[in-house]
Amino acid sequence: MRILLLFSGGLDSMTLAHMAHSEGHDLGLLRVNYFHPANNKEAGAVIAWKERNRERWCDAWEVTLPIWSLELDAGIGVSGPRIVPSRNAAFVAMAINLAAAHGFEEVWIGATKADRHYPDCTPQWIAAQSSMAAAFGVRVVAPLIDHDRAEVLDLARELHVDLALAWSCYQPDNGRPCGACDSCLQGSCCLDAENHRTDPSTGEVDCVSCGALLSVPL
Repeated sequence: MRILLLFSGGLDSMTLAHMAHSEGHDLGLLRVNYFHPANNKEAGAVIAWKERNRERWCDAWEVTLPIWSLELDAGIGVSGPRIVPSRNAAFVAMAINLAAAHGFEEVWIGATKADRHYPDCTPQWIAAQSSMAAAFGVRVVAPLIDHDRAEVLDLARELHVDLALAWSCYQPDNGRPCGACDSCLQGSCCLDAENHRTDPSTGEVDCVSCGALLSVPL
């Protein structure tokens, strides 16, 4: 199957890229560039992953969309969700267009169970997008939609995702994850190499901030 993945450079989209490769799919990547505080950090994560995982994807695109994203500039360390109205709708519409033009059968988006307080990350929203895309021969799929944060981390370890490459914080603090925004509280602390602690007797790696076991070599 040919899959076009909305690839942000975060844990969820990196996990999906490894999942698609492990299942034998042809994988295309679409990164949407728009102005927000973490845009450059996300772009860096995408570049780093692509350079290290050249065998896992066949095509890649980057597009820039004029999306108003003032909600993401709420301030460093501000907790809670930061909902950008219709952002995911714009992303998915662009992905459907690209998928239909280049013969991709599915568009994958990294919405998870932990994201359901966002109106455009619910199973119902995904189903509605897929229903509209069907007219163009494309399905919209969120393979992690029933996975909570711990389950995504477990899957990432199983698929050997290099967590140190990912970026998920909404608003960096001097180039580092702020540690308090909604995205950080859902697991970005695990992605900061400064938080990784190795047990010398077992070689296992865990996160000193939240205690999550990160057994992938980092």
